[in-house]
Amino acid sequence: MSTNDPHGPGGLGDQFNANAHGQNNGGQYGQQPYGQQPGDDAYGQQGNQHYGQQRYGQQQYGQQGHDAYGQGGQQYGQPAYGAQPGYGQQQFGAMAQAPMPYAHWGKRVLAYLLDTLIMMPFIIIAAIAMGTSMSDLETSTDVYGNTTTTGSPSTGALALGMLCYLVVFAFSIWNLVFRQGKTGQSLGKKWTGITLLSEQTGQPLGAGMTFVRGLAHFLDSLPCNIGYLWPLWDTKRQTFADKIMNSVVVEKPNS
Repeated sequence: MSTNDPHGPGGLGDQFNANAHGQNNGGQYGQQPYGQQPGDDAYGQQGNQHYGQQRYGQQQYGQQGHDAYGQGGQQYGQPAYGAQPGYGQQQFGAMAQAPMPYAHWGKRVLAYLLDTLIMMPFIIIAAIAMGTSMSDLETSTDVYGNTTTTGSPSTGALALGMLCYLVVFAFSIWNLVFRQGKTGQSLGKKWTGITLLSEQTGQPLGAGMTFVRGLAHFLDSLPCNIGYLWPLWDTKRQTFADKIMNSVVVEKPNS
């Protein structure tokens, strides 16, 4: 048989089958993809070079990703919160340290009138009740100038008057001592937008010191209530009681 027979044992058929199933298959999946054949250049080296080195290797994921997230994160971390203390230290600190203007004398008077107006209905009722309770008493004077009182006060009217006075006293303690000592504002000060604070700490005085300040107002009435008028020309707009207690009344939004 001729050796050139393509169907013979050594013919082109065997060579084709060997190349198709042996060497070529081995070259495509065995030697060539990971070896040094042209297929390896297309899939092995080039594929590894494109896939391993270029896309996810040293250039894009390693170096570029490090630059994007490593150094870029450093830029986000340092300038925003490290090197630029604009929000934390500058803006909020400046707002917290901004001084508040002293309250005008007219607002202080208005706050006092409002606090008194709240209690006025109970004061009026108490006065009427106490007057009514005494209407049953009769007073007579003899020829020698001696005065005699007969009768007895009305028990119901007297009790109502005492109850109203008790309500006025309790409300005054709560509003002018406890509430003002804790928040710096009585109801009248809250409605007029002013606040009583310590000049040294900038905080409310507390109930105890506020009560002592209320007692010190006795000096403001001597002589001729000049202490209450003192804020009209004082630089800090303080009364005598404010100067004794180191307190100031400032303009502040309602809390």
